[in-house]
Amino acid sequence: MRPDINNLPLLNPVDNTQFGSDSNDILIGTSVNDALDGKAGDDWLFGKAANDNLFGGLGSDTLRGGQGNDFVRGGQDNDWIFGDRGNDTLLGDKGNDTIFGDSDFGGSDLIFGGGGDDLLNGNAGNDTIFAEDGNDTLRGGQNDDIVFGDAGNDLLFGDVGNDSLCGGDGNDAIYGGRDRDELCGGAGNDLLFGNEREDKLNGEEGDDTLYGGKANDTLIGGAGNDVLSGDVGNDLLSGGSGNDIFVLTSGKGSDVVTDFQIGQDLIGLGGGLSFAQLAIAQTNNNTLISAKDTGELLATLNGIQANLITQQLFISV
Repeated sequence: MRPDINNLPLLNPVDNTQFGSDSNDILIGTSVNDALDGKAGDDWLFGKAANDNLFGGLGSDTLRGGQGNDFVRGGQDNDWIFGDRGNDTLLGDKGNDTIFGDSDFGGSDLIFGGGGDDLLNGNAGNDTIFAEDGNDTLRGGQNDDIVFGDAGNDLLFGDVGNDSLCGGDGNDAIYGGRDRDELCGGAGNDLLFGNEREDKLNGEEGDDTLYGGKANDTLIGGAGNDVLSGDVGNDLLSGGSGNDIFVLTSGKGSDVVTDFQIGQDLIGLGGGLSFAQLAIAQTNNNTLISAKDTGELLATLNGIQANLITQQLFISV
């Protein structure tokens, strides 16, 4: 279940409290659990050791959690937030914020961008990141991350690890990264790249473009008029509802198209491939599309009769 940013508990008991002023303050914690509140001004807060609670307040602040499991909230304006070591909860709140989780020691952080156009990076650890409002850039970093673009036109990167990335509302661009990732576009016209390893891509609503990348991927267009390209590997392509285009290119593997609809969907030919270079044959209840010269099997259209496949169903892409 998604946590509510407005009802997150302050999990850290407080042993020492420091308040800033309306000026630009420097507040440094101690070896115990600190609560640091910058108030107004452009402040610099450092929790140091233990499990601390940091609040930037008004102004463009810089907040560092330090060691321990910290709760850090930027407040208004454009803030820089660093979780440092530990499993931290980091909230940008209002403004265009930049937030980094643990870069070296693998803490599993919970990050909220809040309003504004934010840059959020989980870094090391199994992180959960919510962009919330605005046009945000999100990076999962190392390990297995869960990343949500939420509202706005967002840019999402899984980076290293088996990540789950979902764009949410808006026209998003989502890149899986190096390992086995799951990508969902959400609402809007989205661009999804699986990149390396065996990925699962789901465009969901809107007119989406899906590229599987390397390895054997599963691509699902969902609602809307989608373009599906498996790229390298033997991929499974399902367009869903709408007028979809399934892209074939020689030398990149053999794909299976599960739901090609005559009179609704098209086959896109890439890499200079033309209809004249194709051989179309029937096997059982399926149609096989191959390259004439090499015999390379490019695609299998499940449940389609070969005599219904005409040149009018192909376009160059």
